[in-house]
Amino acid sequence: MGKHTVDIVQKCSSVTCPATNKVYNLKKHFNCRNYGIYGSICQRCSAVYIGQTITPFKDRWSRHRTDWNNKKIDINEKNDQAALLKHFINCHKENTIPKFSEAWKVVFLEEPSPTQLDIRETHWRDILETKNVVNIQKMVWPRVK
Repeated sequence: MGKHTVDIVQKCSSVTCPATNKVYNLKKHFNCRNYGIYGSICQRCSAVYIGQTITPFKDRWSRHRTDWNNKKIDINEKNDQAALLKHFINCHKENTIPKFSEAWKVVFLEEPSPTQLDIRETHWRDILETKNVVNIQKMVWPRVK
């Protein structure tokens, strides 16, 4: 695993929904070379961001960190590009933006088949997102329960 995993990635066998305190067991431990569904939790307000990637987690998180560090985004853009930074700027009116690892923690949730990514992302959004939702873009697929 890369140097950033110490600060960002949570190694765990279960995840708890912040809104309901319900615990969901994870079936496998993942590393940064896996792909799939991940969740990120804001360390200030416990808002949840659920995302997916077909590329290795390390590549997706590198893009999240780059967006965070560059801070050159259009806050009004209606897609998930730099969603974590947009959430922080819009919801936490701090004078300075902290290091990425101080603002977000991530849990790798599942590695479904590539054809199931949208469905499984919707599943995890349904059970883990609270009213503090970070995701900006809504999926084209209908939400499945």
